[in-house]
Amino acid sequence: VVKGISQQLGQVIINIMVNAAQAIKDRGEISIKTYRQENWVVIEIKDTGEGISSENMKNIFEPFFTTKELNKGTGLGLSISCDIVRQHGGSIDFLSELGKGTTFIIKLPVIN
Repeated sequence: VVKGISQQLGQVIINIMVNAAQAIKDRGEISIKTYRQENWVVIEIKDTGEGISSENMKNIFEPFFTTKELNKGTGLGLSISCDIVRQHGGSIDFLSELGKGTTFIIKLPVIN
């Protein structure tokens, strides 16, 4: 069991999925995998999009940072998502490879 505000956690998933969909140019896949790892519930959201460049990796959770065209995003989705996950006692991280895609890994504490 994970204790939290379902609307906020749902917003995290939506934010990441919207980014994933926008990272896919023509055709691709988005997959979600959930599992328990010790005292954590883990949610992995993986896409086959363009990936994140090494220059941008350090900034993606910063407010107002975006690589999108003007009027295509505010740069707040991942920042807000990071804050929500941390407020729930969890962590958010990612793995990315240019041209191959990105996987976001969300860990939320299990409440016994």
